[in-house]
Amino acid sequence: MSKALENYKTKRESIIKAGRELFLNHGYSRTSMDEVAKTACVTKQTVYRYFVSKSDLFAEVISQMSKENDIYTFGNMSPEKELIKFGIQFITMHMARHRLELFRMMISESRDGSEIGGMFKSMVQDARRKPLTGFLTDRLNVREADKMANMLISMLLSMRSPILMNTRDVPDADEIEKHAETCVKLFMNGVKGF
Repeated sequence: MSKALENYKTKRESIIKAGRELFLNHGYSRTSMDEVAKTACVTKQTVYRYFVSKSDLFAEVISQMSKENDIYTFGNMSPEKELIKFGIQFITMHMARHRLELFRMMISESRDGSEIGGMFKSMVQDARRKPLTGFLTDRLNVREADKMANMLISMLLSMRSPILMNTRDVPDADEIEKHAETCVKLFMNGVKGF
C-alpha cells in the first residue's frame, strides 16, 4: 500500500471514529464538524475533503456500525430453531452499549423531524428486516410477512425499553436465549392462525 493511500485511510478512519464518539455522546444535532475535526486531530477542511456534510459522515458511521454485526443468514434448521437463533443474535446485537446509545440518540433526534430517522430506517432497520421477511414468506408461507416480521422484532426488543430507561441491567446470554425462545414460541403459535 502506498504511503499516500495509507495516510488517506488513516485520516478517514480517525474522522469516522471521532464522528462516532461525538454522535453517540452528544447527539447528531449537537455535534459540529469543527468538533469532529478537533477530536480527529485534523483540520475542518480535511474533514470536508472526506465527507461533504455531517449527514454523509453520519451515514458512514451508521454503515460501519451495522457491518459490525453481519445480517443473520437463515439456514436449514426447523423454522422455530432458525427464528430462535435469529432472535438471540438480534437481541444480543441490540444490547451492545453503542447500539443502545445509538437508539437513544435516534429517538431524541428524530422527534425534531431530522433526516437521520429516515437514514437509520433505510440503512439499518430495513436491511435487517428484509431477510426475516423473506424467511417468513419462503419457509412459513406467512401472509403479510413484512407486518409479521415487525411484530416478531417488536417482541424480541420488548426487553430493551427498561434498559434504555436505566431501570434494569443488560440481560446475560441465558436471559436473552430464554426471551428469544419465548417470543418465537408465542409468534409461531400466533402466526399459524394468521
